[in-house]
Amino acid sequence: MFKKILFFGKKNDINSKKILSLIKRKSKIVKVIWSTNPEDKLKLKNLLKHNYEYIFCFRSFIILRKSLIKKAKYAAINFHPGPPEFRGIGCLNFAIFENAKFYGVTAHVLDTKIDYGKIINVKRFEILKKDNVDSLLDKTHKKLLSQARKIIDLLSKNPYNLNKLIYKSKNEKWSK
Repeated sequence: MFKKILFFGKKNDINSKKILSLIKRKSKIVKVIWSTNPEDKLKLKNLLKHNYEYIFCFRSFIILRKSLIKKAKYAAINFHPGPPEFRGIGCLNFAIFENAKFYGVTAHVLDTKIDYGKIINVKRFEILKKDNVDSLLDKTHKKLLSQARKIIDLLSKNPYNLNKLIYKSKNEKWSK
């Protein structure tokens, strides 16, 4: 069980709420920050007063600064709605534009550079000919939810499991 978690999620997103519910069952204290759009700014003052075991970002638009990332005892983890080949925001559109055969989701340790930190886990799935933006988003969000649940559950049992997960994904690399 976690002692203290900082969670960043997307406001009014059902899957962010599901992950938050899981975290609340697995942690004594949870601080929550919701984001609504890419222009959201974070007020760090109160957050920097505390330390956390983990910081989890799930579909949040907020970019975390190094000073906040350092407040996580074990790691700050982002659940990215794209595979390492497609970094940044709007990556699903690039996959469709490039006629990619596969897409996926990536859990990674946050770094000061966007979508750059050590990769924890990647889950890929096939893009079907019938897929469009909506169907691919739906698949992506379901896979991201499943991935986050498994990782958070594993880490809540033993926070040191993170190093094993990173080691298993050592062959995965972010694209340039």
